[in-house]
Amino acid sequence: MQKHYQKACDSLAAQTLYVVATPIGNLADITLRALAVLAHVDIVCAEDTRVTGQLLSAYGIQAKLLSVREHNEQHMADKIIAALAEGKSVAQVSDAGTPAVCDPGAKLAARVREGAGGRPERRDGRLERGRCGRAEFLFQRLFAAQSRRAPKAFGQMA
Repeated sequence: MQKHYQKACDSLAAQTLYVVATPIGNLADITLRALAVLAHVDIVCAEDTRVTGQLLSAYGIQAKLLSVREHNEQHMADKIIAALAEGKSVAQVSDAGTPAVCDPGAKLAARVREGAGGRPERRDGRLERGRCGRAEFLFQRLFAAQSRRAPKAFGQMA
């Protein structure tokens, strides 16, 4: 396990916004890569710093926590982009699950993706389409070739 954790640590880069999935319910449901990112980034942006603080404390991680909430998201995005431009690395987390669809932080990830600095990193596992405020989102996953759902699901995306 230590070898895999070290490999995850070695793969981290400066000027990167890491969009980190956190456990939903059970604190043990976290990946080694998520722990490596949280332990080694310069800043952790959290939806609720109290919730994220409990997660970090459970794993002995001390990090600079910044609150990125819906009401301050635009202002905080400017600060985070400036930190990325200075060469810092940043993790973005929500209270549970993967952030940046409907959670606070969507604008931050979008601004970084648009080239304001760094590179966002995120993985999804569902196919879903919907609206969240004014932003439309689409999750995709690859279906097995034999799946009967694939043609129907991909036809609905158009």
